[in-house]
Amino acid sequence: MYREDLEDYIPPRFDLAKYDACINMSLIGWIENISARLLIYLACLQNIEGITPDQMKTFEEIIENNIDMGVLSDTHVRKLIEGVIQDDEADYSSIIKEITYFELFYLAETFKTEELEKLYDEVNFPVFPLINQDSLGELNKPVSFNMDEDAENAWLKVDLTCSKKEIMEAFSRWLTRAKAERDNSENKPSSRERKINIFNEISFRKWHAEKVLPYIDLFIWNKLKGNKVTDQEIGTILYPDPRDIRDKGKLVFFNTKPYVEKLMSIATFRRMLAVHADQNMKKNSKKTS
Repeated sequence: MYREDLEDYIPPRFDLAKYDACINMSLIGWIENISARLLIYLACLQNIEGITPDQMKTFEEIIENNIDMGVLSDTHVRKLIEGVIQDDEADYSSIIKEITYFELFYLAETFKTEELEKLYDEVNFPVFPLINQDSLGELNKPVSFNMDEDAENAWLKVDLTCSKKEIMEAFSRWLTRAKAERDNSENKPSSRERKINIFNEISFRKWHAEKVLPYIDLFIWNKLKGNKVTDQEIGTILYPDPRDIRDKGKLVFFNTKPYVEKLMSIATFRRMLAVHADQNMKKNSKKTS
């Protein structure tokens, strides 16, 4: 099926047909499969020489199991995620949630840079409420800090004495402005950048069509083996039909890899969990209503 010169880059039990099941996977299915690969993938992006022999053995066992299965289904990982989210009353992973004391205290300590230390001092002055507080910075635009650098959270104060309609209208105005400011502040996307606007069947089928999961497994396996494989070689493995005259290297570079880079990030994985948690809460609220 494959050219002889590609054999060194193909795992023994690798089979594209094993990944066909992901065309009908739900969000929790993608969460399950990404979680089984994410940490190893991120480790492979770093200095692979820094992986200890024990870690390498564990990574190899995991990736070989992933390749053997292709698409993971109903594993202990899914049961763990669903169990935690199902029983979670704190809504810790939801899109909108209560701020815990831990987060409050941790953020307060983390924000204590030299610039914000001055703000800590200034709040002790009785004239503080009279000065222009915006000039000191807003919590949604903090100075750089080390926790969750890829996260984009917003912290709001809501006056619950107002009516639901008043709160929703005010929030809608704020959200429109905040999203517009965020979009305007971003650099113009390159031709390779892929945005994931929504998690739905169309997105899932697109990820399947672009060979996201098999690419991830090939990337990790070859990294762990110390193989230097090109986009052209990976593309020929992912699109083996000789009648397909497209440039396989460009398909990987412009289509597959940008989706992989977006999906295999802590920020996207966190967002997936949040969306799944909200979907779960919506289902539960319908059952109890």
